[in-house]
Amino acid sequence: MKPKNAVTAALLCFVFGSVAYMALREDGGANGGGGPDPAELARADVAVYFFDADIRCSTCLAMEAYTKEVLETRFSAELASGSLVFYTLNMERPENEHHVDEFKLFAKSVVVVELEAGAAVRHVNLEKIWELAGDKPGYFAYLEANIREYLGAPP
Repeated sequence: MKPKNAVTAALLCFVFGSVAYMALREDGGANGGGGPDPAELARADVAVYFFDADIRCSTCLAMEAYTKEVLETRFSAELASGSLVFYTLNMERPENEHHVDEFKLFAKSVVVVELEAGAAVRHVNLEKIWELAGDKPGYFAYLEANIREYLGAPP
């Protein structure tokens, strides 16, 4: 393949990949989703929300990945049983404004919510995630301790 054709092919892949990525985001992909499933929330004891925004920095992406990893590695049984649910929500979308008000959000956050019949009973905004973003073991320990407290599980 000639260098000119290779560059053209690479640029076309980039353009189509970018369009697909934006379509997923607009269609409720990882950045915002379609919102929590009421039936799922009604069965759950605890919900963990990662609140992001339209613009996502590398730190935000890392914190979301850390949050997912904590849940998948340390709470896989609870996720599988449905007693624990996880959602990534875009705090800038109109359908999520009530969460911003309810949880008094001012920045991208992780919020752990105790549920009763799908309704929030109590919650904690894990504000230290920003301080711990560069300390993966510290971030994991912080999230795990707070989630276990809300699940009523021993550390």
